[in-house]
Formats: sequence, C-alpha cells, structure tokens
Amino acid sequence: DVLWMLYHSSLHFDELAHHLLFIAVTHYVLWGRYFARPFAWLSVTELSTPFLNCRWFLAATGSKGRAYDTCSLLFASAFLATRALGYGMGLVDLWLARDLW
Repeated sequence: DVLWMLYHSSLHFDELAHHLLFIAVTHYVLWGRYFARPFAWLSVTELSTPFLNCRWFLAATGSKGRAYDTCSLLFASAFLATRALGYGMGLVDLWLARDLW
C-alpha cells in the first residue's frame, strides 16, 4: 500500500503514518517478541485486505460482474468477522491474560 501511494502520488500523511507505524511495529515485535499477543490480534484483522484489493482491481478495470460481487461479499464478510468479532475477541483475550502484562 505504501509503494502504491508513493507511486501514484496520492500521499496523505495519516495513511503514510498508519502504514509506516504498522511496518515498524511488525519489525519490533518480530525482533524482540514484545507485544506479541496484541500484535497477533491486530494482524488477524488484515485478512480482509486481499479481498479489498481484488475488489478495487476489478472496479478499476471496469470488471463489475460476478467476480466483483464475490470479492465484495468476501471482503464484507472477512471485514466484519475480523474487525468486529476479531477485535472483540482480542480485547476479551487480552483482558483475561492481564497477568501477563
């Protein structure tokens, strides 16, 4: 996403900061195993991204047919499952594991 934003000059500071922060945290977690549990929950929410990219590609190429509808449905389902349910389950899990803090 960062490379896409840079290539197309659609650079917005908030989006760039979001992506760079996520990349930095990824490397920090992998290097030292800090915040591994909450980061795992945050990473799960990215499962909807491939469907969003598929949907965007089909829309940008004017291919709004059955494949577009399928990608849209998969994106909406994955987004709701990971963002609504996943974040909720993650918060409960983190609270139950508060002795690890």
